[in-house]
Amino acid sequence: MSMNYTTIEQSKELLELGLNPETADMHYPDYYFDGNAKGPCNTPYKEAIEDLFHVYINPKTKRLLPCWSLGALLEVMPKEGIEPFIESNPFVGYGNGQYRCVYLNGDWESSHQTTGNTLIEVAYNMVCWLIENGYIKKGE
Repeated sequence: MSMNYTTIEQSKELLELGLNPETADMHYPDYYFDGNAKGPCNTPYKEAIEDLFHVYINPKTKRLLPCWSLGALLEVMPKEGIEPFIESNPFVGYGNGQYRCVYLNGDWESSHQTTGNTLIEVAYNMVCWLIENGYIKKGE
């Protein structure tokens, strides 16, 4: 089954890399951390932490984990001077049904690409690369 949002592990990694949690358009509430999650809540993280209901559930720790949809990951990718594109169908040249995300920086030689089994995976991989290489500044 293909998910259209980051997993708990991917979400934690994006936070550790320094992605601004306020860019997340979804969140995992703290009662999902037990591994029985069917999925995140569709409320943006920023709104959820301000919601009195969540503060009441866990007022000291506010253990809400940001979660990014495919659209939110695409939105945080910078678009000036370097243009991203994602293959919306499995790219035949990259093994068994893998997808790819490519950042074109003027020419193919200075471009970067990531691959994965799902669209969310290639977008996640590209956002990680963009943060690690300074194209997305920490906290942005």
